[in-house]
Amino acid sequence: MKKSTKLVSAVVVLAVLGGVYVGLNTYVSKEEKTESSEEESKTEVFSVKTDDIKSLEFIVDKKEVTFEKKDDSWVKKDETAFPVNQTTLDSAASAIEKVEADRVLEDVEDLTEYGLDSPSNTVTVDTADGTTKLNIGDENTTTNQ
Repeated sequence: MKKSTKLVSAVVVLAVLGGVYVGLNTYVSKEEKTESSEEESKTEVFSVKTDDIKSLEFIVDKKEVTFEKKDDSWVKKDETAFPVNQTTLDSAASAIEKVEADRVLEDVEDLTEYGLDSPSNTVTVDTADGTTKLNIGDENTTTNQ
């Protein structure tokens, strides 16, 4: 009798564990689908070909600093002898090649909610087609956006 009770208990535990496995597997699959559909639903805010960028202006140490592209090399606008790290500026240009938003906010009345009343940084991109200013606000620590 004890052996049959242990056997029945083992079968019940095995069935419960199997159910938990199927439930977790379904949950993970559903989350992966949700994440991939969220990635697909991004809205393009700005795009530029890195080769088309003439200059980039950032705020560094509370000062606006402009770097220009001359003969496929980056130089500091006001100080052409300044040693510019080419890789860093190429990376910065690549980072703004395509800027996407996870969500679009419409009819925003209070920019302070997003840190856009005094942006943490402003990136000004100058191309042959014109100038675009990108304001960088606060990070949403909950979503890391």
